[in-house]
Amino acid sequence: MLAIASALLLVNTEAWADWPAYSTSWIGNDLPYSDGLYAHGSSSQDRREQGSFPQAVQGLAVRADGLCAVSSRWGEVGIIGGLARGGDWIATFNTWGARGDGSGAAVALGSRFAYVAWHQSDYDGWRGRTNGNGLPIVPPTGRHYFGVRRFSLNGQVAPWIGVNGGGFDSAFLVIAETEKRDAENDSAAHPVRGLTVDGQDRLHIADAEGKRILTVDGLSMAVAGERKLDFAPEFLACDSRGGLWIAEASGRHLFTPAGQRVVLPDGARAAGMSWNPARGELFVALGAPHHQVLRLRADGTVAGRLGRSLFDGPVRGAEGPMRFAHLTGVGADAAGRLYTTEEIHGARLRCHDGTGRERWALRGLEFCDLAAPDPADDHEVYTRDTHYRLDYSKPAGQQWSVVGNTLDAERYPDDSRRWLTFGDTVRVGPQLLRTSHGMGPPGGFGIARHRPDQGELFVPVAHFELDDRKPKTLWTDLDGDGQRGRDETAPLPIGFSVWAARLDSQGTVWLCGPGGAARIPVTRWDERGVPRFAAPETVPFPEPFTFVNRLEYVAEWDVMVVNGFTAEHPRPPHGARNTWGNHKNLGPVIARYDDWSKPSRRLRWQFVTASYATDWNSEYTHSLAVAGEHLFTCGNGMGQASPWIRAYDLATGREDTDDDRRILPFGRKDYGIIFDATYSIAAHRRSDGEYLIFAEENGHAKQFLYRWRPGRTAPPAPRGFDVRTAANGRSVRLSWKEAPGAASYQIERGLLGPDGWGPWTVVVARNTATGWDDVGVPPGSSARYRLRARAADGSLGSESVERYARTLAWEGEHLAAAGLLGVPPGASVTAWRGHWLSGPGPLSDNPPNDEALRFKPNAAGDTLTITLPNIPAGQWRVLAQFACAKGLGRCRLAVEGQDASVITEDLGVVVDGPYASHLNARPLRELPVVTLRAAAPLVLRLTALDARPVVLDSVRLEPAL
Repeated sequence: MLAIASALLLVNTEAWADWPAYSTSWIGNDLPYSDGLYAHGSSSQDRREQGSFPQAVQGLAVRADGLCAVSSRWGEVGIIGGLARGGDWIATFNTWGARGDGSGAAVALGSRFAYVAWHQSDYDGWRGRTNGNGLPIVPPTGRHYFGVRRFSLNGQVAPWIGVNGGGFDSAFLVIAETEKRDAENDSAAHPVRGLTVDGQDRLHIADAEGKRILTVDGLSMAVAGERKLDFAPEFLACDSRGGLWIAEASGRHLFTPAGQRVVLPDGARAAGMSWNPARGELFVALGAPHHQVLRLRADGTVAGRLGRSLFDGPVRGAEGPMRFAHLTGVGADAAGRLYTTEEIHGARLRCHDGTGRERWALRGLEFCDLAAPDPADDHEVYTRDTHYRLDYSKPAGQQWSVVGNTLDAERYPDDSRRWLTFGDTVRVGPQLLRTSHGMGPPGGFGIARHRPDQGELFVPVAHFELDDRKPKTLWTDLDGDGQRGRDETAPLPIGFSVWAARLDSQGTVWLCGPGGAARIPVTRWDERGVPRFAAPETVPFPEPFTFVNRLEYVAEWDVMVVNGFTAEHPRPPHGARNTWGNHKNLGPVIARYDDWSKPSRRLRWQFVTASYATDWNSEYTHSLAVAGEHLFTCGNGMGQASPWIRAYDLATGREDTDDDRRILPFGRKDYGIIFDATYSIAAHRRSDGEYLIFAEENGHAKQFLYRWRPGRTAPPAPRGFDVRTAANGRSVRLSWKEAPGAASYQIERGLLGPDGWGPWTVVVARNTATGWDDVGVPPGSSARYRLRARAADGSLGSESVERYARTLAWEGEHLAAAGLLGVPPGASVTAWRGHWLSGPGPLSDNPPNDEALRFKPNAAGDTLTITLPNIPAGQWRVLAQFACAKGLGRCRLAVEGQDASVITEDLGVVVDGPYASHLNARPLRELPVVTLRAAAPLVLRLTALDARPVVLDSVRLEPAL
């Protein structure tokens, strides 16, 4: 028999089962959803489950056994480093003991500990507090300490005896002490630039400020030596003999253990380095514009390069194995696998094997960003610099894949997306555009256009300089080269501070702020795809508004949605501690105007937002988006962060959600990552009426994706959904429990084909019973099913869990309770040259439910293939049990996933007579772990090593926890 025990991450449907008109997912982070609160300090630490990949990585260390450690200078919720192995995130460095602390760019791994460059300043809210050792947890007032902090390999702080971290932290080895400065500048100027551990578990520390290498015992942290230098050291690496390689802080030069100076070729700069024990070479990560790994021999001569720039090749920016961008670290293990970290307005850690094949990747790609789909194809989704492709039929968190990177800062240094991160995806005729906007007041507003001749890249075509500290100007790329040239910038006559900027589908730019509003239309798009703008037109504030925060124009309907303040709901005085005075938040009044561009303009409706903040701890409405027939707002409470999204009917202004039916992250009211930008959500209406709502999620480096259907009558997903192959093997029986509020049920089916699962098809739109027999599955086919309840008004609820079944392929084939001869439901079985037999003799009419799998080959080399489709992502342990008897019949069992594992075992010879009396089961044997980076088929192959029959009694897949 074959049986699968799976551990699959599912959305917590219990939390929102009463209103399943929406579901929650995410894009941009490979790791499971992490629940938590946006709060610093030990009180929140106990409640934060750390399970997302960091938003930035500047340091990488790799041990010979493949254990990886990463570090980052900053993490929004304190995830600034941790440990990974084989594609799994296994520990997060427990960092938030106090505010004002943080990591640097250097990290190292020993046999027992991880070491991270660290800095700690004093912080008002923590002065006078002590840690578990009775020591102060922040330095004295006005001081800032730099050094190294030690962690155990489960991510917890690892104190040592005899060193007290400058008198306040028993896990902190202080290297330098300064007056307190800005925390961000301090971390960027961290004196500890490099860390490495040698074969004796000694930690070597590069102190750039002191121009020295300090060596300490990794266990006792006692100083074992000090080496003075005449230059500032940065990266360090130990070779297999304990020799120390040193990179200058400039990154242009290295020194071998013998002291020989090595000048990096082609003006390259090191962004990290590590010794490769398998090759006996030094690997050097090269920064822009090379984006490669340089290989140096032990004498410092160049041995070659690995990979190529992501921005080179026939399709610039296209994702692919060994294509790198903005490398920040490199490492290698004893098996010759290559590990790299990169920062592309986000971070990723990747592993490639010796053939250049990507083995696995961990990505945290989103921070201070907003996703939005291509209006012409909502499967293509864009953020600041990443192009995603979405498959909405997949489970939560698994719908997305990275297609490419759209921002080449070296080729187009004037692209506004380099410093303006939030934006929108807009189509103006055939032009696919990505705008860029600042977090608060835009400061500037940029427009970049997708250029097919540039592969995945978007090329800047315009930038509005809106910073009040500078003259307001408009740059337009008149010659189409994506560079700011002479005579391409003109004054922009705008006499007010701009708080928000927007581009509509006609190419018109709308600006608004405390002192006014303006419209800047496009007169034409030239032959290079560059917009030519007319002079700004002043837009009077419409009645009853006295102040406008946002303008959202729907060009197709000539409808304008306005947000701001009125005489009845005035804006607070400047500087008042009231969230309505925050330039990033909405005003309390939202209104719709019809016939906006005509003399017949009229106010259709207005309302005061449901969350009207009056103090710091009140809920407030932060941002809005318009799509299809709906208006969406988002908000949270600043002091009690609990983000939510509300939906309104655009025709009436009536709310389609209420206090108990707000759209929440994973159904939780206490998930605390605040919406933090002027434009925090983007919405899109799909052709079937479903809405996609994207929302920034800065804390855990991803974008929330909500799928919402209008109406509050959608019934919950049916429970008790069961799918079984009928006794005759020719049809499939579906059954379920009645769902509250359901008038009928929609049944969807997908069939397994040679290229994987086919699309979902509605086979029954309105089934009124709680069961159905499917007689339309072809013989020998695997089918998957999902179920949705439909209300009387036709609205559909969310999908049920998926269930699988398989029909018989030929006369004499039989099904056991768990599926085809013990094969899990949904599996397909193909015999190559050999025979697929069951039972103790020929094909029998009544095989037992505990039937074994019996393979009788015609000759050595005959292979039986068993395909298990859609196994969830993760690491799977394969357990095999072989029935054996006298004789020497042998076969090889191969288990193939995205990483392949193969074993060979004697399975024994099947002898004549009853099965139970001649065969004795061996204990379960553990095969190598198989890794699936995404849901994918898993293939078992039985290959005969001679012509004798074999019996496979049991194969089980269990999560390798």
